[in-house]
Amino acid sequence: MAPWVDALLPEDTIYLLDNPNFSLPVLIAGDGEKIHTIRMMVPLVNYSREEQELGFSFLSDIHEKAFGFAWTAARTWPRDSLEATWTAAAERGREERAVSSRNEMLITHHADGLTAATFGVPPDLVIYTITARERCIPNLDEITRSLGFICVNN
Repeated sequence: MAPWVDALLPEDTIYLLDNPNFSLPVLIAGDGEKIHTIRMMVPLVNYSREEQELGFSFLSDIHEKAFGFAWTAARTWPRDSLEATWTAAAERGREERAVSSRNEMLITHHADGLTAATFGVPPDLVIYTITARERCIPNLDEITRSLGFICVNN
C-alpha cells in the first residue's frame, strides 16, 4: 500500500474538484461531513495573466473562508506565500552549503487549529494546503512523487 494511504483514516474520502475550462485541481479529504484537508495545485506557467488573476482570487476566497476571523491576512496568503516559497527556492539554489532540509522551502502559518502551507517549483507550479491534521502538513523531505496526494507519513 502506498505510504500516503496509510496516513488517511479508514473513514476518509478524497474528492477531486476540477473544471475542464480552467486547470486548478483541488483535492479535498474528509469523512463525508467534515473536511480536514484541502490541497490546491496551481500550474502557473500554463496560465494567462487573466487566468492567474482568476486563480489567485479563487485561492484567496478559499483561504479567507477557511480561516475566517482567526487570521486577517488569510486573503493575501496565496500571493505572499508564493513569493516567500519561490524566494526560498532561489536562495537554496544559489547557496553552496548543503541544505539540511527541503522543508526550508515550505512556508507555513498556523491559526485557530488550521495550518496553511505553500511550496512551489519556480516558475512552474505552486501547491497550497490548508489542513487541520498535522500529518497532512506537507513534509518535503518525505515527498517525492506524491506531490499531489493529500497526506503522507511524516
